[in-house]
This record gives sequence, structure tokens and C-alpha cells, in this order.
Amino acid sequence: MRNAPSCLGRWGLFWHRLHTRKVLLELTPEQLRDVGLSQEQALEEGLKPFWRI
Repeated sequence: MRNAPSCLGRWGLFWHRLHTRKVLLELTPEQLRDVGLSQEQALEEGLKPFWRI
């Protein structure tokens, strides 16, 4: 992810992706609208395996 801290190693980057994608799946429709994402886009990104960019 482009916003992941640059000091993370491979496993740290995987954890960061897993965590942020999980949070993305928990956002309300109003929160998704605030960040400019549809529910479909959030699902597509949120359900990606942590090893995929």
C-alpha cells in the first residue's frame, strides 16, 4: 500500500494491509461516501488477500 510506513518489513506490510482492509469492510455507507468509495469498491479491496496489492 502506498500509505504504509516505509520502515515496515514484508510481514509488517502484510499486517498493515490485513488491518486496513478489515477496517475498510467495517465502514458505514456514509463513511465510504466521505472517502469516495462505493460499497462494491470497498468489498473488492477489503476482500483481497493480504499478499495482493
